[in-house]
Amino acid sequence: MPPRQMGSGQYFMKVLREKCPDYGIKVLTSTRATDVELENGKLAAVLADGPEGPVRVACRACVIACGSWIKNYEVVEKIYPQFNRADMEPSAHCSPNCTGDGIALAEKLGAKIDYDSFVFRFMGPMAAARNMVLSQVTGTPYCLLVNDNAKRVACEGIEGRMGIFESGHVQADQPRSVSWFILDMGNIKACYEAIAAGKTFENKNAGHYNPPSAMAPETVQSQLAALEGDGKKLFKADSIAELAVQIGMDPAALEGTVAKYNADCEAGFDTVAFKDPSYLVPVAEGPFFAIKGTLGTDGAFGGVEVDPQMRAYAPDRNVVPGLYITGDFASGRFINQGGVKKQVLNDMSWALSSGYLAGKNAAEYLKNE
Repeated sequence: MPPRQMGSGQYFMKVLREKCPDYGIKVLTSTRATDVELENGKLAAVLADGPEGPVRVACRACVIACGSWIKNYEVVEKIYPQFNRADMEPSAHCSPNCTGDGIALAEKLGAKIDYDSFVFRFMGPMAAARNMVLSQVTGTPYCLLVNDNAKRVACEGIEGRMGIFESGHVQADQPRSVSWFILDMGNIKACYEAIAAGKTFENKNAGHYNPPSAMAPETVQSQLAALEGDGKKLFKADSIAELAVQIGMDPAALEGTVAKYNADCEAGFDTVAFKDPSYLVPVAEGPFFAIKGTLGTDGAFGGVEVDPQMRAYAPDRNVVPGLYITGDFASGRFINQGGVKKQVLNDMSWALSSGYLAGKNAAEYLKNE
C-alpha cells in the first residue's frame, strides 16, 4: 500500500472480511469473550459480553487468537514492571485491546500457560523529534546520550552497533524508559562532514533504521536555520543549563556530564563509555539541542505451549481437546534469552501460518468428533 509499501495485514483482513458472507460466517465486533463452559472436561461454549448483552456461543472447538497481553497491567507488573511506567509514543503494538484475555480462558480450559516464555521485544532509543537532520545525527555516535539523571546511557550509536531490538532493553532500563540525545552545531557539522567524505556507520538493524545519507549542504543549512524547539520532543537553548531546565533535568548534573565528556574529547579518550576517538566531538558550540529518545516495542509475546497442529498443551504434555492457539499468544517460535526475544519466524509469517494450521486442524477435529 503506497507510499510506504506496507499494509499486508490490512490486505489479508480485507480478503477475510469479504469472504465471511460467502461462508455464512457472522462476525461479532465489540464482543469480549469473558468465560468458557465445560462439559465432561471438554469445551462446550464460550461466553461473551456484547453491545446488546451476554452472548453464548456453543462450540466444541475454539481458536484463541487474542494476541498480546501488553496492556494487562497485572501481568506486565510481574514480567517487566518498568514497562507500566514507561513514557512512550503511541504504537499499534500497544493497542488497548491487548489485555491478555486469553490467559484466563486458556487456563480454565486446562492449557499450560508458559510464563517462562513471556517476553517483550523492545526497541530504542527512538528519536522522537521528527526532523531529518537531527534524527539522522542521533543515529550516529556524533552526540551525547544521557538519561533523566544526566547519566550517560551507553556508548553512543548503540542502536546501530547492537541492533535496535537489543539496544531497546538498555533504553527500557532507564528512568521512565527515556533518554536524551544532547548535541550542538559542532556535532552536526562533524557528522555531515564525515558523511560527505564517504564515512559509513555500523548498522545491524536490517532495514529497521535507515542510516544517515549525504545531503546537500544548503539543504542542511536551511533546515538548521529554521529549526526551533517544540517544547515536547525537541528542545533548543543557548546554554546547557537552560537546556537542562527545559527538559526537567538538574542543570548542575547535566553541566557536569557535558564538562566531563568535553574534557575526554579534548584528551582523545572516553573514560566513561570508551567511544571510538574519531567520534569524540565536544558539545560546546551553541545553540544546543536535546532530542527525546523514547522506548519502542514490537509487542509482548508468549503464552500457551502448542504442538505442530497448534493444539494447546496441558501441564502434563497431553493436548487440550478442541483448543488451538495462534499468533503472539502461542509460545515456541522464539526464545526468551534472558529477557530478550530471539525469534525464529517473522510475526506476520507466524500469524498467517499458525492461523491457517489452527483453522485446518480444528475443522479436522470437528469432523472426527
